Amino acid sequence: MQTSCRKHDKRKMKKRNLSIFIMVLLIIGLLYHTNSFMDHGIHHSKGEILNIPVASPQTPTSHHIDLYLKNNHFSGTALIVKDGKIVLHKGYGLSNRAKKSNNGPNTQYYIASLTKAFVSTAIIQLEEQGKLTSEDRLSKYFPEFPHANEIKIKHLLSQTSGIPRRNENGEELTKHELMKDISRHAKTLHSKPGETWEYTDSNYSILGVIIEKVSRMSLHEYITKFIFNPSGMEQSGFGDADKNDSYISAGYQRRFNFMYSPSKTHFSQLLGSGDSYSTAYDLYKFDQALTTGKLVSPYSLKKLFMPYKNSYGYGWYIHQRNYTIHGHIPGWSAINSISKDGKDFIILLSNLQSLSELKKMYVEIEKGVGNENFTAFTHYKIFMNF
Repeated sequence: MQTSCRKHDKRKMKKRNLSIFIMVLLIIGLLYHTNSFMDHGIHHSKGEILNIPVASPQTPTSHHIDLYLKNNHFSGTALIVKDGKIVLHKGYGLSNRAKKSNNGPNTQYYIASLTKAFVSTAIIQLEEQGKLTSEDRLSKYFPEFPHANEIKIKHLLSQTSGIPRRNENGEELTKHELMKDISRHAKTLHSKPGETWEYTDSNYSILGVIIEKVSRMSLHEYITKFIFNPSGMEQSGFGDADKNDSYISAGYQRRFNFMYSPSKTHFSQLLGSGDSYSTAYDLYKFDQALTTGKLVSPYSLKKLFMPYKNSYGYGWYIHQRNYTIHGHIPGWSAINSISKDGKDFIILLSNLQSLSELKKMYVEIEKGVGNENFTAFTHYKIFMNF
């Protein structure tokens, strides 16, 4: 009888030990799986770990988007928010091919025309303070500028000034030289101000100089103090970050399957229109601050997101479901998107200049964020090969 009890006890102990072993394996597997999606935590450049609320990494949304970005050889950082929770925040590909370093959650990228969202926000802030109005004519700030009595601040914001594009591939310019070059191109407008949408960086460079005149601060100082700091954006800045920041990515272009580092446009040519860098998480902080009243009032936010010509607001494209802004400069491409209900965000920053391919990726991801049943889309490949 005692022998039978001992055998029974041994069987119970084996089952209990096996159950404990299986539970340990499951916990280890879950931790590993979580790390694979969150890329071993999210860190500031100063080293501290950010406490970011995240959804389960095992959702179909995060799983399929992750596969899709891998299958399409995405090079950059993706931050995806669904229903107010981060479901994916991860780097893909190489940050620097020569150093063999990887893109991660805290990698910095030049964000090109995403800079325009900071400038339009700054203009609206100054309007709320009564220091200018969107109805102000350019003659108030630059009396000698061509057609200054016809062009208003709102025309610059909405890309309807009629000012032609200019070549931005030149050497370093002072702000006076930049404005002089823009003035030279503006002598003959392509259309009457307010009538036709025509995208040009010159509109936002002019706005940048207006911000300096009104605030009596440099544009970069103003944006840092009144946009970056209130938003908690600690990894964003302007100009040549690669001279003093080890987290900036190297930019690349592809030609006939050959990868190379293009010559950068001098950032003095892109004042107010494309001279900043940031991280995906910093941009998410900006999006949240913008849409929750930390930067501008709800009334002013409606002005930013009101479509004028070509479904374009003040720096943002207005679509049926979301607001987006995108851009590229030699070596980098970027997209930032906010859903109209403020619950979903898609931020794609890439150190490969191929905005058309990045837009295709964004479209597919946007479908996925809005629909859990999209397993087929992971097999659609764009071949953004490195």
